[in-house]
Amino acid sequence: MYENLQLSRNLSTGLYGDMIEAHYEDESMNISAGILDGTTLLEANGLHSQPDTPHIEGASEPSHAQGTNRAEPISIDKRLNESSRELSRHTRFDAEADYLSPSTDTDSDESMISNFSDTAHQLISCQCTVSFRQKIDTLYRMHRWRRMPQNILNDVMIMLNVTIRNLKQVCSRHQRKIAVLCGLKVKYCKQAELNDRMEALNMARLNGEDAVKTLKLGAASGWFSKLHRAQQECDALGHYKFAKQASWPPRTIQERLFDDGFLKRTFAFLLSSEVTREDSCNFDAVIRTWDEKGSVNIPIFKWWWMANDGEVARIVDEDLEMYKHHTRQNLHGNENKGWLPTAFHSIAQQLVSQDPVHYATYTALRPDHWTSLLSYPSYAKYSEFDKDYPTTGGFEHIDQNVNKLLEGEFNLNAQVQGSVSLDDEVPDNSTKIVPGFHKPGVLANWWAGLPDEHKKSGAVTRIPNKSVSRLNWETVPCLHGEARFTMPQTPHGAQPRYPDMPRRRTILPWMSRVAEDHTTLPNTDYGAGTVQDVTLARVACMPPKATQSGKPIFNSQIPYRFPGCVRLDSLGALSDALLGLRRWDAPEVVEEQEILFGEDRERAREFIGEWRENATRAVKKAFEIGKKTEIRVFGSDSYWNNK
Repeated sequence: MYENLQLSRNLSTGLYGDMIEAHYEDESMNISAGILDGTTLLEANGLHSQPDTPHIEGASEPSHAQGTNRAEPISIDKRLNESSRELSRHTRFDAEADYLSPSTDTDSDESMISNFSDTAHQLISCQCTVSFRQKIDTLYRMHRWRRMPQNILNDVMIMLNVTIRNLKQVCSRHQRKIAVLCGLKVKYCKQAELNDRMEALNMARLNGEDAVKTLKLGAASGWFSKLHRAQQECDALGHYKFAKQASWPPRTIQERLFDDGFLKRTFAFLLSSEVTREDSCNFDAVIRTWDEKGSVNIPIFKWWWMANDGEVARIVDEDLEMYKHHTRQNLHGNENKGWLPTAFHSIAQQLVSQDPVHYATYTALRPDHWTSLLSYPSYAKYSEFDKDYPTTGGFEHIDQNVNKLLEGEFNLNAQVQGSVSLDDEVPDNSTKIVPGFHKPGVLANWWAGLPDEHKKSGAVTRIPNKSVSRLNWETVPCLHGEARFTMPQTPHGAQPRYPDMPRRRTILPWMSRVAEDHTTLPNTDYGAGTVQDVTLARVACMPPKATQSGKPIFNSQIPYRFPGCVRLDSLGALSDALLGLRRWDAPEVVEEQEILFGEDRERAREFIGEWRENATRAVKKAFEIGKKTEIRVFGSDSYWNNK
């Protein structure tokens, strides 16, 4: 089987190295032929088996012969099934690939058996008188602690049978290798005990698969490594003693939100004046607008201006101005076009990303009522007139790939998006939408009518200047503290900037669906990253690898964390989950969800009030630390020098 066996030997130590290069001839790769043909292996050891031996129940009489080398006779049991006699072939590529594959079985213990790199040395010192010892080494190198193909396992079981019946002619090292290949654990197992286990397995194998299964399911289950153990229902528990008897909550919030009565009660609470601090928010009007247009403005963040004499509003205003102070308007010819590419984690953005009322409204408005969401960081908008670039800032697009929207891939058609305004917008300086595109067939018909040259396949779909049918754009200006919610199928955009336009600042809190694996996001496969990627970006106060749609962020070059950026203290379990810092199935997160969506409205109001008080304290603390740090780091260039 081996030709030109070459050993790598350290001349200074006299020890063999870690590599053995075996040059295989393809025609000699029938590694089991000597065992399975019933003659070569036995004859090589002086044994001549009787042909056409009839099947006898119980142990068959072994054949015996004296070898010319005065070795003891070798015997083999003939009851092994015929299916095991099919020969297995392996190419050198397969052998090398398996050799490089790491072992993942925690039950393995390579300290008990030296590495295959010492094979040649083993052959020199090995006292085995059987001819298949090299075959054992080859199979051990390729298959130890791995799940083997059935035909290879059959080969191994035949060698086990030969070994058990001829223990004196197989050294302990090769016995242990055979045991490992059979799936037996060898760690802390004395040789005599291991031989007993090998014999028990061999007897079970001879008596059929049912006997093997019975052995592995009984008290002997601990003999076997994980890959070779018979799987039982209790194995799924690992070291846990008891299985779960119930799930909590017995009915998920998502299931309850599909109940029209529960959904209406939830909306009525979230839009109540006690929560929004806005008396003019009409519940029926909001739902009617959402159903008809696919976009609605809701005053969720009015409390910034109303609680504690507007303290939070003043802080987020100054904090965002500090970011603007440190932002270039033009970087190598790439003008900002009304965006603030340095601000991904300002205080305002962190607050919006973690707000429980904002989250609950997103969940209730989503067609799928998905409750596991992640707030995806995006740079802020800061639009004001620039005489050097007087006509930039306008755009019209759909923030997703239209084909994926139409296919409904990963519930992308339920990916509600929106913004939060820090200023009172006017119609000429606000978001514009094409209402009704969320209704069945509208987007598909418009897309089908576009010429092929206008159908782009990028992460974001731009609206062509000349569409087949003219789109009816409608402005949807927000007042300060209002959050806009828009269905993903809806084309939206903004008008170009103009002289004397009022300042317009918005936060874009993408709430993206988190899959059941707590890792995958809607566009993870298209470059948007995983939950963990986004979480690391938030912890580092750096931009994510791409936008939520998978579009690379080319117009934001941030080489390091802004020194004045301070992460808010934890605002609670649910808020942490929105940042990816906790899983949505964590009991503490579920508990806060149950309070927020629960029928005990008084408890829910208390929760929201406590959250806002905690958030106010965290905002004040972060602002003071960020301000001091910015002054220390930037000195004469500090935003606060003239304040």
